[in-house]
Amino acid sequence: MPGTTAVATELIGRAEGEVLAMTYSFGDFDRQNPVFEALHERLVARPGLRARLVLGKIARLAETRPWSKLRDEAWAALTRCWPRPPYPEVYLPAAREGEVGALMVHAKLVMRDQRDVLITSANLNRSGLDDNVEVGVHLRDPVFARQVHLGVEGLVQSGVLIGVR
Repeated sequence: MPGTTAVATELIGRAEGEVLAMTYSFGDFDRQNPVFEALHERLVARPGLRARLVLGKIARLAETRPWSKLRDEAWAALTRCWPRPPYPEVYLPAAREGEVGALMVHAKLVMRDQRDVLITSANLNRSGLDDNVEVGVHLRDPVFARQVHLGVEGLVQSGVLIGVR
């Protein structure tokens, strides 16, 4: 059976119009992240592609620093493991009450063109992609994929996810 990296990069490589990737944790690579590299390559190959990346954890649960500082740190961490421009649209979880800390979004998935969805326990980081034993399911179901898309759009519209770049 193909692993998470193989399925995720294959989905991204076939994307024609849209890719959505969500991960809870992302920044522990000592080399380029293979999923981020595939997404970057597809953005270069298809300039009209809409690529969205949701980074679900930008702070510890008890974090008390302002959300704006966490946002800037998350962006800096992403740019350390992202190959180079162009960048995808990046979404982060909103601040907790009082504009400190941040909510956490624990979802992990890759979706292509609202047709295929990989839902996985694997974070898009070294541990999730290379080290851990993870499980996931690849669904080729446009109806289900559309529901996932609408759910994420709902999180953006309600302010749970905030676009930052």
